[in-house]
Amino acid sequence: MKRFVRPAAASAQTAKQGEMNNMTLVWIYTILINGYGFFLMKADKQKAVRGKWRLSERRIWLVAAAFGSAGVWFGMLRFRHKTKHLSFRLGIPFLLGVQAVLTGFYMMN
Repeated sequence: MKRFVRPAAASAQTAKQGEMNNMTLVWIYTILINGYGFFLMKADKQKAVRGKWRLSERRIWLVAAAFGSAGVWFGMLRFRHKTKHLSFRLGIPFLLGVQAVLTGFYMMN
């Protein structure tokens, strides 16, 4: 029984392709979670204006903590929503900064 042995260059190339796929997944996740955070802020603002049942702040914080803080922050600014809450006004940009640092460390390795 013959065994196929890959050349070293082919193995390195395969590993690099796997890395590329992982980075693609990270980018797709980042875009989706931030888009969700942005539209979550929009939906909550619309419900607030109409006097309807609102989304919980816990849900907004969970999305922000799951690396969706950029979307939540841009939603806050765009829709002028939750901007009077000190926890959101200071907490979301702080969380975004922490996530940016963590992402930078991940990208370096």
